[in-house]
Amino acid sequence: RKSGEAYLEYLTINAVKDKKGKVLHYVAVFHDISELHSSKEKLAYTNSYDALTGLPNRSFFGNYCDELIVKINPHDENFVIARLDLDNFRDVNDSLGYEVGDVLLKKVATRIRNCCRNQDVVARLGGDDFAFLIPESGRSVDGTLLIMGRIMDELNKPFAIDKEPVFLQASIGLTIFPEHGNDSQTLLQSAELALYQAKKLGGSRIKIFTERAQAEHQRKLELKTNLRQALNSNEFELYYQPKVTCGNNRITGAEALIRWRRADGQLIPPDEFIPLAEESELITEIGAWVIEAAARQLQLWHRSGRTDFTVAINLSARQFVDPELLNRLRSAIDRYGLSVKDLQLEITEHTMVEQVEQTVEIMDKITEYGFSISIDDFGTGFSSLAYLKRFPITTLKIDRTFVQTLPDDPHDKTIINLSLSLARSLGLSVIAEGVETEEQLDFLCEIGCDEYQGYLCSRPLPPHEFEEFLEDWRIRHNE
Repeated sequence: RKSGEAYLEYLTINAVKDKKGKVLHYVAVFHDISELHSSKEKLAYTNSYDALTGLPNRSFFGNYCDELIVKINPHDENFVIARLDLDNFRDVNDSLGYEVGDVLLKKVATRIRNCCRNQDVVARLGGDDFAFLIPESGRSVDGTLLIMGRIMDELNKPFAIDKEPVFLQASIGLTIFPEHGNDSQTLLQSAELALYQAKKLGGSRIKIFTERAQAEHQRKLELKTNLRQALNSNEFELYYQPKVTCGNNRITGAEALIRWRRADGQLIPPDEFIPLAEESELITEIGAWVIEAAARQLQLWHRSGRTDFTVAINLSARQFVDPELLNRLRSAIDRYGLSVKDLQLEITEHTMVEQVEQTVEIMDKITEYGFSISIDDFGTGFSSLAYLKRFPITTLKIDRTFVQTLPDDPHDKTIINLSLSLARSLGLSVIAEGVETEEQLDFLCEIGCDEYQGYLCSRPLPPHEFEEFLEDWRIRHNE
């Protein structure tokens, strides 16, 4: 350019000839392509780097990893792939907004990059998911653990947002080349499984990939795939556990508990398949099946003469916010000739405090129609007492973890006494779960607990066994 600045140009030269083909002269045409070249560079950068943090992206990370695998000798060299995910970062976005979330992600990226060495590769795969490639010597992962520990310490320090502190925690999963995979995709998946295990254990920890984690993942995929078939093939069953009064041992009703009996007879416990169903829309369909099955069984018991018998069903978090829930409940009691007092509802304390305003609104609609609601696992969700008095509930169910150590543990005795005092002040009844010994029952009756459930009375039973149990109980207690 006239200014002396160098620039890229595209040059074409054409010969100008006479009629006999003799070259008379040449014509050169110059095109300034600096903007085109700049656009290509920007596109290359966009394809390889994250726009928010400036870190390499998933594509760059995967290509770099695969190229490194081709170059190194796996007998002499290895490296670690790590996946880092912020615990409950969704809550930050929900409460503070996505703009604040983006600011936090940039600050997180800076902190973790500063904790790593020049030879380490740090990438943002998306959202709050970060990946690391850490070269190691020999078969050791000590260097990686040191770096990851440093990162966890840095992320535990508060982040300043508008001069207010925001606290974050992270979980990390590690996988090793070549032990756990020979390509970037396999290694990233293995690290993700280890990350999932870290979160499953409560988060804020580091886990290394194991074959056991792989086996658990395969089982999870298998169960998730078969859940739809289980619903269509009627493989679900309801078991019933009695609720008994502390004063006179009268059975007032039962809690319906879902079980999955596969075609081969294998019984899958709910803590294995309910979380999987929660990850999909299937949970609302399974919940609808539970309402229908419980109402149908309750009608049979009423027809047999147990007209004052009630059944409680558990509502999952997703089912609780289903807009069709109240319609399903009303349809079920109408179809089977039941009263709203016959079918009781239970939600966990965690579900209740997740979205307080929405929870109150839903509860009001349900209770206005006449249904009663109990808080299950009370004491585990850290609900505010100010919130608790806003919920239109009738019963607190004390979690089994506080009952197991009775009557010896003074702390659990204090917690249960406080729970009873709270319930009395709010006009609520109290049911204790997980009662297994006479000593536990004696203590609960002495302090004024209303009802109890647990193996001391009976384990959960299928309907025909439950009916036999009821008859035997009636004879033994002269009901």
